[in-house]
Amino acid sequence: MTQRNPSPVEKILQRTDISPQYRAALEVKLAFHNQHNAIAFQPGVVAKHRADLKAIFEEVVEHRRQSGSYEDYDEWTFGSDIGPTILDSHLLPFTLRCMEVGNDDLVPLELQRWAKVKEKSPSWQKVMHGKPTTYHPSMGPVAEMSEMMTL
Repeated sequence: MTQRNPSPVEKILQRTDISPQYRAALEVKLAFHNQHNAIAFQPGVVAKHRADLKAIFEEVVEHRRQSGSYEDYDEWTFGSDIGPTILDSHLLPFTLRCMEVGNDDLVPLELQRWAKVKEKSPSWQKVMHGKPTTYHPSMGPVAEMSEMMTL
């Protein structure tokens, strides 16, 4: 039997006092939920995605070995001859996010050390202004973070 996460929409659809337009919109929302979110957070699915992520991170570490940037934490993934790539621009915030939310166990030490060094770099500071990748209400309203809106 397939496990699934229920949607609150199911309960609303049981009501008889909703308009046909609202019902149609809820049915579309429920169909999307059933296709994507209903199975998303089941233990088996989560375990598979965690294993996939570990494999991707290990592949990046292998690229660092091959490019000579392994254990040179100030270096980009493919070395200084190539410089920063699209991979680096996505890998750095994603690695930092994994670490910030307590998923350090997914990130190899090589990438944890690299991310911590890069987090202190002028280019990262210019973009993030010392803020983490996760938002917390104590940081104030997003609309007031004008320094984050421009480079």
